[in-house]
Amino acid sequence: MVIKRVTDKEEIKSIKALQTSNLKSNLTEAEMMQEGFLTASYTLEFLEQMHDIEPAIVAKDGDTVVGYALAVTKAP
Repeated sequence: MVIKRVTDKEEIKSIKALQTSNLKSNLTEAEMMQEGFLTASYTLEFLEQMHDIEPAIVAKDGDTVVGYALAVTKAP
């Protein structure tokens, strides 16, 4: 497992894919109880804008993004 700052657009796309697969609307009650869920959905374009201000952190297992942390700032 590697934890690092996002360095390319493919990693941003992987964040979006992981986010989408863990949205409350895409999970069963059992999955939500066991694994948790997300309620916020960001567009790829918004994730890219966030990255330009402050890159996200990803956890990777090999080439696969398995987790992420987004940083939000007050920057315009």
